[in-house]
Amino acid sequence: MTTGTDYIENIVQVAAGRSGEYSMALASDKTVWAWGYNNYGQLGNGESVGGGDYTRGVDDYQTTPVKVVGGVQGGDYLEDIVDIDAGIYHSIAVDNTTDCGYVWTWGINDYGQLGDGSTTDSDEPVKVGKYAGGDLQNVVDVTVCSGLASNDVDGTDGASFALDWDGEVWAWGNNDFGKLGQGSFTPAYETKAKEIPTFYNKHIIAISAGNHHVLALENDPVNGNRVWAWGKNRFGQLGNGSSGSSEMESTPARVQFDDEPTYLDEVATIVYIDAGFEHSLAIDNQNRIWVWGRNAHAELGTGDIINLTYATQQ
Repeated sequence: MTTGTDYIENIVQVAAGRSGEYSMALASDKTVWAWGYNNYGQLGNGESVGGGDYTRGVDDYQTTPVKVVGGVQGGDYLEDIVDIDAGIYHSIAVDNTTDCGYVWTWGINDYGQLGDGSTTDSDEPVKVGKYAGGDLQNVVDVTVCSGLASNDVDGTDGASFALDWDGEVWAWGNNDFGKLGQGSFTPAYETKAKEIPTFYNKHIIAISAGNHHVLALENDPVNGNRVWAWGKNRFGQLGNGSSGSSEMESTPARVQFDDEPTYLDEVATIVYIDAGFEHSLAIDNQNRIWVWGRNAHAELGTGDIINLTYATQQ
């Protein structure tokens, strides 16, 4: 990978934009690099091109990696970063500056997915704030719902999520399908981070966001790990036994096992989760794969193309 004639080296993490049109990399020196499409400033280099529209042109692309600038963080370049993720047209990162775990975002902000209290796009990093006041901090992991609009021309419906040191989950951005997990489908969006009430005093250890649905993995020292899901459920990607074009959940609920009224953690201890575009995957402590949701293209690997509304062993 080159920047003109030089290579960027010692990369420890990469993130592919959900749109398939830009990419990010985290280097061992804790700086962030980006390249690809930059119409909303999602590369974070202090520039945006294309006027924030969907018209593609050769001048809209950065063909070699550029370093993300410091923005509100204050330095020439964003630094001390320990985690990154890429949405459709917005990007997110967590720093380790003075062990505070602040969250930085840049790119499109049509539904407040940057979390800075506005709906103004930014081509350089801004700091995420909390709805109740102050900065969101002590964050250890971040993820984004791509929120791809059905016709790809009406914005992105993007949302952002963060997991903090205490195992609490925070959400902001577009609330379509209830994906902010607040137990309500209103307001339509949040411009600052709000804690998800379901997870008060629970210890969440992992989060993963798909297109319009989100998964969380809870560590319960008594009952083992529990899997939770919320948001859009058209194809059964929440694993609650139902599906349909009007199915959605604004309150996280536990994923169920097969077609029995039991929960996934009662038959297996889940150690890893991943939310796909409209399907979900998990791995248990016996290295088995569990799948549920959309299967139109055999993405569940079950030998057919039938959607699954419960977690099923592959």
